Amino acid sequence: MVGHRYRLKTPTLAIMDHDGHRLPVTIPVGGVVLVVAGLPHEDRLVDVEWEGKRLLMFAVDLRDRGELAEGAGA
Repeated sequence: MVGHRYRLKTPTLAIMDHDGHRLPVTIPVGGVVLVVAGLPHEDRLVDVEWEGKRLLMFAVDLRDRGELAEGAGA
């Protein structure tokens, strides 16, 4: 999963750390995220980048609500 890009098929919640506060962010349909850290087989949070922002998302959300984007893969 690390290094893969996922295009979201439904709006999906992510979490952004801003000055020590966790803020919810909704990534819209068609948003493409790059997985930068995390284990895909677990239902835990993984680190992603979206539009230059580092966010946290549940791995299960990427698997269920996303699809591998073209050119994905490390």
